[in-house]
Amino acid sequence: MREISENTRSAIGIACQIAGGLSLAFAGLYGWNDFSWRTAALVTAGVLFLAVEPILARLYRARVAGLEHRDRALNALTELCHSLLELPKECELRVTLLRVEDGTDPPRLQAVTRAPDGRLPQLTMYIHQGVAGHCYRKGESAVTDEVKEFVTEMVALGFTKEQARTFKPTKTYLCVPVKNARREVIAVISCDSVLPGVFTPERVTIAEKLTPFFARLLTTPESQEVKRG
Repeated sequence: MREISENTRSAIGIACQIAGGLSLAFAGLYGWNDFSWRTAALVTAGVLFLAVEPILARLYRARVAGLEHRDRALNALTELCHSLLELPKECELRVTLLRVEDGTDPPRLQAVTRAPDGRLPQLTMYIHQGVAGHCYRKGESAVTDEVKEFVTEMVALGFTKEQARTFKPTKTYLCVPVKNARREVIAVISCDSVLPGVFTPERVTIAEKLTPFFARLLTTPESQEVKRG
């Protein structure tokens, strides 16, 4: 079922209210005293039309509440991942959740949440770019222990020089795939540090153990509606 926007929902509600009012008006025109099948049908139609708008409004509010709850949970999980990796403050660790958006060709990796500061990158990233793109294509965790020539290595990973120069220079990356029940990669957890060699096998395992929880939140009915919409 595709997502119904707020404007569409409002338009449907107004149309149903008008149709409901007209149905009841015609019912009155045919006469309440002589309550024929035609009058009964018009009354029934009027009541049903008038009931549509509040039902749509309630469903819309429930859906919005569900998405807000999901987003808060994703933020909390990202913060938890940041805390559990237990890197020293001087590493300036960032943990970013990148959701796969397959409505474009090629699919893109859309930043959803980031810890600890919540400031999302402005650049649109695709699945052929970066360590995260490599992780997506291989379907397995990827670690880059030390980036020595930052711009050069970013260009080798699919970015332009202009794009690479806008990034915060980092020394090491850890990217972990998030998979759905069909084993398809639906997101990537991307971690980076300004100090090299900090993503040990133990820390890789910690991040990997969190992926089922991310997957559960990203495959809720509300999430799937937004993705298709």
